[in-house]
Amino acid sequence: MPKLIALLLRHAAVGFLIALVAVTLMMITDFANLRTLITESDKGVLALVLLTFFLGLTIASVQMGIAVIRLRGDVRSPDDNGNL
Repeated sequence: MPKLIALLLRHAAVGFLIALVAVTLMMITDFANLRTLITESDKGVLALVLLTFFLGLTIASVQMGIAVIRLRGDVRSPDDNGNL
């Protein structure tokens, strides 16, 4: 597997793990009565799955963006004429 793909997948997994921890902490602490809303709703499982997935997607995207920005590969700057 190419190094860049492995880097992105690794950081995406870290982002989803961070989201899973965040949702777990939200449920444990009943943040904004979220646990109460989810447990008392007939669609609570769906809400929990969607919250976890979309928070994971957001944090994973941020993680991957940070990883790409921090790459220190072949950085070329343009010369005086604007050519690379």
